[in-house]
Amino acid sequence: MKSKTILAITVMTLLASVAMQSCKDAPPPPAAPESSRIEGETLILTSRAAANAGVETAPAAPADIAQALSYQGEVAGIPEKFAAIVARLEGVVTIVSKKEGDPVSTGEAMVTIESRKLAETKLAYLEAEHKLEFAKDAAIREAALLEKKISSKEAYQRVMHEKEEAALNHASALQQLKLLGFSEQWLHSLEKNPNQKMTSYTLRAPFDGEVIEKDVTMGEAVTEDKVLFRLADLTELRVEIKVPLSAVSIFEKDMEVNVTNDALNLHTPGRVCTVSSVANPDTRTVSVKVTITNTDGKWRPGMPATVELNSRRVKAKVAVPLGAVHEMAGAQFVFVAQSATAFRRVQVTTGANDDKSQEILSGLAAGDKVAVTNSLTLKSEWIKRSGE
Repeated sequence: MKSKTILAITVMTLLASVAMQSCKDAPPPPAAPESSRIEGETLILTSRAAANAGVETAPAAPADIAQALSYQGEVAGIPEKFAAIVARLEGVVTIVSKKEGDPVSTGEAMVTIESRKLAETKLAYLEAEHKLEFAKDAAIREAALLEKKISSKEAYQRVMHEKEEAALNHASALQQLKLLGFSEQWLHSLEKNPNQKMTSYTLRAPFDGEVIEKDVTMGEAVTEDKVLFRLADLTELRVEIKVPLSAVSIFEKDMEVNVTNDALNLHTPGRVCTVSSVANPDTRTVSVKVTITNTDGKWRPGMPATVELNSRRVKAKVAVPLGAVHEMAGAQFVFVAQSATAFRRVQVTTGANDDKSQEILSGLAAGDKVAVTNSLTLKSEWIKRSGE
């Protein structure tokens, strides 16, 4: 009995040993992927991740797009229609004729300044004028004496040189006064009446406009570079918009558009005046400027504005639902389904769009199955896996 028990134990031990060896020699079962991953331009999801994402696809197909483009911008003044009224000479302000918000007309007086330096400049001009006349007379006399051989050639050349110097000094004195707004005709009258007031000068408006800033008071001592007023002609303004490269070909110079501000119920026609030849490499947009008239003064620089184009119909050969296109790393992409868990990222060039469809100019063919519903999940997963 004892020997039978020992034999049974021995057999069981041998069988267990054989079974354990068989387990060691058998190949392990394939491991399921632990997480989603990127292979080349394809995002591969785990079965669980794909189920959770709930991505639905739709085929790229032709579409009739009713495009109504609008772009947000800001109203701005035209640089050429702004001006600063600068003192030009140091002195004391005696008359201030305008205040902020006042309209001005071309040539209208704005401020009068008393300046001792102006008197010195006028006297220098009068002196230069007299010296030039004397030098001209001397040259004529010396030329007559040379012709009669009473004077030498050297004396004639010396007188001509003095005449040239007098002419240069006169031109310099004249130019200084012209820069201060004095005409040559007025200066000739000054020569005939040197007893008139020499210290006073008036600054006048260079164009029709409005005083948008005033920084001067009666009796103030001002320096020659002091800005006293800023003027602007706001009867014509501009709206600048940033247009994506995909849509800039629509805009042409002198094209008519509509400009609106719904909050203030403002609507006015506009005209495209500039389409920049240079694109911004960071935003991939082009600056387009639109001119509007503002004779009623309702539009103001700094206000937001919307530039709208008249609707146009585009027959797109290939289009996808609007939400299928995603911007990544400065370019536009869609995700094309390879299987239920694999989506290839494809770069596309876009064209016209409306509130439903986006035209695809390149990158897709009609029939390609594009991720639509919950496709934003694929973008997030791609960024997470790629580090873009």
